[in-house]
Amino acid sequence: FVPMVQPGGDLFAVGSAHAGRYVVLPGGLPIEIDGHVVGAVGVSGGSGDQDSAIAATALEAATQA
Repeated sequence: FVPMVQPGGDLFAVGSAHAGRYVVLPGGLPIEIDGHVVGAVGVSGGSGDQDSAIAATALEAATQA
């Protein structure tokens, strides 16, 4: 993880997001209903691309119910 948050890394902006109050990582997606955010899907454990793909699949399944 450390190399990813260094200058030039994919997640370099994490430390500066809202003065450190929020952590922005791949793999998190909001659940929206009628234009309102009502929850989120979060996945962690793989690469950023893997986490994002799994979160997108979970979000699609959750919103088709």
